[in-house]
Amino acid sequence: MSLRQVICVCLAWAAGFAALPAHAAKGDRQVDLPRVSPLLEGRVLELRFPETAEGIWVRRDFECADITRIHDAPPGSVVAIYRGLFETPGQICQVYGAEQGAANAQRAAMNCMRDDGGSALGLVTLRPRGSSVLLVQDGDLPPVAYRFCRPIRPVLIPQD
Repeated sequence: MSLRQVICVCLAWAAGFAALPAHAAKGDRQVDLPRVSPLLEGRVLELRFPETAEGIWVRRDFECADITRIHDAPPGSVVAIYRGLFETPGQICQVYGAEQGAANAQRAAMNCMRDDGGSALGLVTLRPRGSSVLLVQDGDLPPVAYRFCRPIRPVLIPQD
């Protein structure tokens, strides 16, 4: 088959599809993810973390002054929590289901975007210990204690 014949076949094929109506809609190419984790099924309360967990939390108190950007911190050294967002060095996650457990523990299913461009589903459990310590358990890993560093201030402040 010559190049001219290939071009003619391609043009005829394209013209045939051009005559058909297009039925694409926003989100057609998105992956359909389950909205509720099986662990949380039937017990979803909120799509955000409790206000007591909001803020920037560090492993060691002396690291607090050095934190200017979460992504510049060493892995495992800092956690930022604000409403339905959970950020650590290397990823930012959004809650899509949460369950309040015993002893003020909250378990949240999250959809995470990693800095390397990948995405993942995650499960995190938060357990406050007083007002300045937060135990964070990522999936099945052992809990890690973080100390309160500072609050996260809203960027947009309502005008009176």
